[in-house]
Amino acid sequence: MILAFEFHYVSHNGVLENFLFQALEENPLPFSLEREGGAVTLCVEGEEAVLIDFSERLSRALPLSLYFKSLHVKVVEALGKGSMKRPACEVALPFTPQMLTRVMDTYNPFTPPAFGKNIQGHEPLRLTKEKNFLTSQTTAFKEIFAAAAQMAQENPLHVKTTTGWVRLEVLTCKASSFDETSVVVPCDLSVVEKMVVIKEDEIKALASLEKPILRLPINAIFAAKDILPVRFVNLKMADDLVLYLLCTSLFAQGVEFVVLTPCEPTEENALTYEGGEFREPIGVVVLENGEIIPTFGQTYTNPLVQKSAQAFEEKSHGHFAALLKEHHLFDASVACFYLSRHHDDAFMVYQEALGMVDLVKVEFPDTIGAILDAIKESGSSGERLVANFTKAHPERVAFARELTLAGEPKSVATLMGVAGVLFGYANTVQEATSVMLEHAMAFSGLKGPRIDYLLEGETLKGTLNPMRVVRSGMSYHLADLDALTLSFGYVDSLGYFISDTLDRMKEEFKTTHTGFCGGLFANRRMAEVAARQARVSHTVCFNRELPLDT
Repeated sequence: MILAFEFHYVSHNGVLENFLFQALEENPLPFSLEREGGAVTLCVEGEEAVLIDFSERLSRALPLSLYFKSLHVKVVEALGKGSMKRPACEVALPFTPQMLTRVMDTYNPFTPPAFGKNIQGHEPLRLTKEKNFLTSQTTAFKEIFAAAAQMAQENPLHVKTTTGWVRLEVLTCKASSFDETSVVVPCDLSVVEKMVVIKEDEIKALASLEKPILRLPINAIFAAKDILPVRFVNLKMADDLVLYLLCTSLFAQGVEFVVLTPCEPTEENALTYEGGEFREPIGVVVLENGEIIPTFGQTYTNPLVQKSAQAFEEKSHGHFAALLKEHHLFDASVACFYLSRHHDDAFMVYQEALGMVDLVKVEFPDTIGAILDAIKESGSSGERLVANFTKAHPERVAFARELTLAGEPKSVATLMGVAGVLFGYANTVQEATSVMLEHAMAFSGLKGPRIDYLLEGETLKGTLNPMRVVRSGMSYHLADLDALTLSFGYVDSLGYFISDTLDRMKEEFKTTHTGFCGGLFANRRMAEVAARQARVSHTVCFNRELPLDT
């Protein structure tokens, strides 16, 4: 009897193949292992009882993964014609289920991985408190972690982890050092829903092998405790063995959540060890259909995908090229919307005969004052709007007029930030953009006001009219529209604008697919609105491995 396990695994980082080879080493059977695109097929031969046992062992050995999409098992007549060699795996994995099984007996955080790059340091593990210290040369690991957990409940503890040094603070009362770089870590997966609103697919992402960071809304019950000064938090599960064992010890002592904030290396009140390397943490956003999109961090990105992106000077072109490679679209007609938080935006189209063609760009003056003057000079209605807005918010307008846009990316995100500054949401363009995007995430309705995203001129190739984007929002703000609804209007209307532009691209270029790249789509609401509108006429593609904004 021959069983075929067909995995849909979208990354080429070698992790899945190494897990399969490891399972075959532990359970030797005649086999074939082949890969074609995103499909990895393992065929194994044996008696029925043997194959049932192998299947059960394999299901326990394979962890959840961000890149693992589906599995089909069927009986086939013959093994595959060939078998790949075990690929090299240069990924520094946090830990595998097999590692945890071994580690929990000894609490030794320096247990080496069965495959992948080993960046964890080595003994001795040291816990220092003023002039006193414990070391694994004289004290059992479990006792050190128990002592560290007790220390952390008394004062913040500095911890060396594989993603860098952090200041760990137990979250039992108002956090004393929480900022935009802070990450919340639940000490056990079972308590996650006590803090945040989270869907099943997001829980699976948190629990995955890769241990990504997700940005999630705080639920009403936790918000009422007034422990955190924010509406959304960056949240992850422990992503290295030192942090995992410390959180396990804290949970055993009744602690449910800790906050990690990056800090400088120190020996004061610290849990540390010798050597080791640091790896970049990763973030993802999980859409309503369960699709997982990488938002930052290239720890797991296939080097060939990175190379495709780096081959272009323009960030928009690099991301589009990587998307074409990841989805095998070089023989298709593809539209692409690159909407960034850090680089210039571009609407593009690709065809094999044409190559990559830029269509729409974003342009605006070097100051917010110049945008207001353009609105004022556009006609009597624009003149009245600026006059009324200035009368209603004189100090805010005076402040905004002086802000330079010279160093800001030529992007829709910047235009959102310009509007946000005028509305008083923040004092910088970048901060105002972030506030508006989080307002849009918090909005509970289905429809916002229509914001004017319009192209200059009649042709598809041109620039976005910056004046109209800002002007239409000013009118709603003067009418006292609340911040959440108005912010969602900017996101919702952009989705409709993308859809309308796609219709024109389809008519002119016969596009069949559309790609969404850039950091603006790291906002789940933005990604979902755009994808929902685009799916009416196109197959929607996001980057699978390359983060949205690099």
